[in-house]
Amino acid sequence: MHIPNALLSTSFAALVAAGVAGGKTDRTVSPALFTELEEAARLADIAYCVGVSGIWKPFGCLSRCGDFPDFELVDTWNTGPLLSDSCGYIALDHPKKRIVVAFRGTYSIASALADLATTPQVYVPYPEDPPATSKPKRRGWRGWIPWFGGRGTTQQDVLSALAGSGSGSGSADGDISHNKPASGGGRTDKPTCKNCTVHLGFLTAWTHTRPSLLPHLARLATVVPDY
Repeated sequence: MHIPNALLSTSFAALVAAGVAGGKTDRTVSPALFTELEEAARLADIAYCVGVSGIWKPFGCLSRCGDFPDFELVDTWNTGPLLSDSCGYIALDHPKKRIVVAFRGTYSIASALADLATTPQVYVPYPEDPPATSKPKRRGWRGWIPWFGGRGTTQQDVLSALAGSGSGSGSADGDISHNKPASGGGRTDKPTCKNCTVHLGFLTAWTHTRPSLLPHLARLATVVPDY
């Protein structure tokens, strides 16, 4: 099983802006890619309902939910303005067998500050989880330092649920790879990432969001293993 790259945020807007800023170009976009990006924009647009008009089950809202009649809402989250103001939802796309994690784009001063925190941050994808007694350090935007710990379900739990898929892949510098055990079994739960850095603001938003997401993803990894 795998979780597809349906993580949606302001990166879509940034991608479009980059194309416009670059001026005229001979590059073309395939119909398939355009359709995928257009769908991503609608899914991200739905996330703006969280904390305002709301999203309700099975999958309804005042935005574009009607475009996805076969989606099933799993949960929504909203970290609030003091913790990077990240919000969104998790849904199941039954026809395409996808787990969709959709993030809202820029909406407030807090989320704009996250966008502007562009300092490259060294990225360690899945480090050892801290002791269960540890508590995440809550900091304001002036002192955003990524925190990978937390209580409850951990990234290790999600990886353990995914380990049975045996879908390890090769790697190149800057890519995440999963080392296979000497016996030739499936991928291990300790991926590596060579020369990886990420956008500090987005990473901070993720560290504030992960406690709300990982329990659901760990459960879905076992409930719908073929998604």
